[in-house]
Amino acid sequence: LGALFVVAALRVLGSEDELTLTSINSLGSIYLARGAWKEAEPLLTEALATSRRVRGPENLMTIRSMDQLAQVFGQQGRYKEAEVIRREVLAVRLRQVGPDHPGMVGARASLAQNLINQDEPATLQEAERLLGENLDVARRVNGERHRVTSMARLSLGYLYVAQHRYAEAEVVFRDAVSGLR
Repeated sequence: LGALFVVAALRVLGSEDELTLTSINSLGSIYLARGAWKEAEPLLTEALATSRRVRGPENLMTIRSMDQLAQVFGQQGRYKEAEVIRREVLAVRLRQVGPDHPGMVGARASLAQNLINQDEPATLQEAERLLGENLDVARRVNGERHRVTSMARLSLGYLYVAQHRYAEAEVVFRDAVSGLR
């Protein structure tokens, strides 16, 4: 049904109409949520290209389309392609809201996870730096005993586990749990 609506919207309203653009992106999002990467990719690619042109490269909906396309690439193991998009999202969000904004936590964490998935020494090192920045911001903005700070610690701890740095992971996990008490 969604595909039929998109086809009708394209024919009646045109590809640059807001309703058409939202419908294409929504259908791509549904495929993404269902794990249908091959179906999601062309829709999200089209939605992103049109959104950049119509809404602008730094529009929130454009950023959302970028994030979704990066998810598709990541799920397909196309980490380098996802990384390019994740870096662009991070740069745009940094310009828009600054380094301490809560929206930056997600952008840094998404790039860090993408780098972790690549499992190379240089990418793991950068992922650790990004997750460390998230922890520093969380401490500064929310304090030591806040849920967001504990979540930032957990993310860093999971990275340490992936690197077989179990002693460091244990310390970070214990700090995360104590921060929730």
